[in-house]
Amino acid sequence: MEEQLIELIQKVDELAATLSNRNNAYSIFLPFISALIGALFSAVLFHNLAMRRERRQQIYQHTQEIVNQFFSKEFIGHRVALWAMRSAVLEKKASIRFIAYGYIYPIKNKAYDGSQIDGLTEHQHLTLFFGFIERLGLYIRNKQIDRGMVKAALSYEMLWKADLIRAIAEEIRAIARETSSQEPTLVNNVLLVLDTLEITKERDQINPSHFPLKEFEINSP
Repeated sequence: MEEQLIELIQKVDELAATLSNRNNAYSIFLPFISALIGALFSAVLFHNLAMRRERRQQIYQHTQEIVNQFFSKEFIGHRVALWAMRSAVLEKKASIRFIAYGYIYPIKNKAYDGSQIDGLTEHQHLTLFFGFIERLGLYIRNKQIDRGMVKAALSYEMLWKADLIRAIAEEIRAIARETSSQEPTLVNNVLLVLDTLEITKERDQINPSHFPLKEFEINSP
């Protein structure tokens, strides 16, 4: 709409210039044309300001939505489930590959379900957590969220989960390539979110709860 208004202003301006060069008889119309140009310019300016205000409001709403959801009471179960999943890997009751199989379609291997937490399996909690990551990734990709605020709010808490979800995402990618399966979009979104939060692999390993990468290679039970 903004481009169309600007184009219309240009055409009206050209018309005014043409009339002023032709004949004094047309000069009576010049004040009206000037007023029209001014009105159209004001319309463009108002539209542009309104769009910017709407976008700022949208960014604020998306940022609040993401932060509030992550720290909500309902989300605690997902975070607890990820910790339980981490423990299962450390105790050699599961492996990253065993967990990753649950996100390859069609499923060709038995995947890790884990224990029940708040009526859902660990796998179901992880799936909902990945859904959150996918939405956050979409907002980041479309520049619909305040990166600085999200980083400040989530970076530390996400650090405790980063090595686990990164390892799962990378293993999903590896299995998809090995089996010529479609790679889920969650892989790129996990990596994008961790990159946005500036959680690198090196920073993962500073995490006091980090477990060695060799643990990821444990064979599936």
